Amino acid sequence: MSQMLNQTPAPQPHETPAWLQTLRRVKDAVLNNWPMKLLSLVLAMALWVGLITQDPTLTREKMFRDVSVTVNNADILRRNGYVVVSDLDALLQDVDMTVQVPQQQYGTATSSNYNVRVDLNRLEARAGTQELQIMTTSTSTYGTVTRISPASITVQVEEYVTHSYIPVNVVQEGTVPEGFYAVGITRDPSWITVSGPRSLVEKVDRAQVILNLSELPAREGQVERALTFTLLDAEGNPVESDMLQVTRESVLRERINISLTLYTMRDIDILDAQLYTGQPAEGYEVTDVFVTPGYVTVAGQADVVDAISTIQPSRLLSISGAKETVTGTVDLSKPSNLQWMSTTRANVTVVIQPMRQTVQIAGVPVKVVGVPEGYAAGTALSAATVRITGDEAWVSGLSAALLTLQADVSGLGAGMHEVALSCIPADAEGREYLVEIEPQTVRVILTETAE
Repeated sequence: MSQMLNQTPAPQPHETPAWLQTLRRVKDAVLNNWPMKLLSLVLAMALWVGLITQDPTLTREKMFRDVSVTVNNADILRRNGYVVVSDLDALLQDVDMTVQVPQQQYGTATSSNYNVRVDLNRLEARAGTQELQIMTTSTSTYGTVTRISPASITVQVEEYVTHSYIPVNVVQEGTVPEGFYAVGITRDPSWITVSGPRSLVEKVDRAQVILNLSELPAREGQVERALTFTLLDAEGNPVESDMLQVTRESVLRERINISLTLYTMRDIDILDAQLYTGQPAEGYEVTDVFVTPGYVTVAGQADVVDAISTIQPSRLLSISGAKETVTGTVDLSKPSNLQWMSTTRANVTVVIQPMRQTVQIAGVPVKVVGVPEGYAAGTALSAATVRITGDEAWVSGLSAALLTLQADVSGLGAGMHEVALSCIPADAEGREYLVEIEPQTVRVILTETAE
């Protein structure tokens, strides 16, 4: 019993403090089971991001450059009698905008979400310079526009007017295909209505269509073309602007309808033998007839044109009792089945001269003239035969006594010479006549005389 009381008690294990046990558990938690901890972190961050994006009060600033701006109510402004003449595209091409966008829509927001626009209906109903605000729309979905630059633009406003009955003119260029003629050129419409800013509309004097005849088909029949036109001022300068509107009976017009017909064309001689009527005075005769033009050009269906050989005058030039050339104009008849004739008149000249007669007179004396001083002339031919053609009344009264035959030896020296004969009829001045002498020459001997 006493032996048991003298034994030493066994040592008890050392007890770890509570705080140290907690620290060890945290250490084990941090250093062990990494995959689960990483997943937890990711889930936590995703949850945080989701909560952030769902909060509409959390926004981010976003800037848009070169924003597209819509122009509204231009038609209403025109109906009110006004139009903006400034270049709106140029004024609105460099618009920038800053928006506070909800975090949730930041990635998808575009400038179109804010309805950037100018409203022309907000302009005053007056001409002149006006300020026009650039407007936007803010929404809870896409946020609030905090800045737009420029905030406004300055525009020029003019009256919008309409002028009707502007004529349409057709200008022909080139030539119709060879052997054809174009007739009956028509235009539809023949006039147009022009609307737009007063400063432009008041310049418009006419519309012009260019018809290139060389582009027409080389065949008979009707041809139709829809051609563009140009607005011109009084001096012929183009008036061009997108602000001008061309209509006819409220229908927009961009082209003019041109219609024409092509016919076969030929040149036809004028029958000159039947261009005058009557007879000249007694003792006179027609020696020639001239007509200008010598032919006319006609156009019609090929079978009709081919059947025509001459063009007859409907009124003849009278030469009754004329003693001199007669000039005048005659009318030409156009066959009814022809579509066109280049002229219906012709200038006619009827040459009238006295009747001519040829008489032969023998034994006309030959006279040597022009003999140099100190010389004597001798010839074996004392007379020659003369045939003279001229006015009948004049030549019929000529005789050998009224004719002079001369052999002119002026400037010749001593010796034998063959000298041409010339004839001078009496009362020949101002007359037209033809002289033939037989023989045409005479042999003359010149000798010096003793002093």
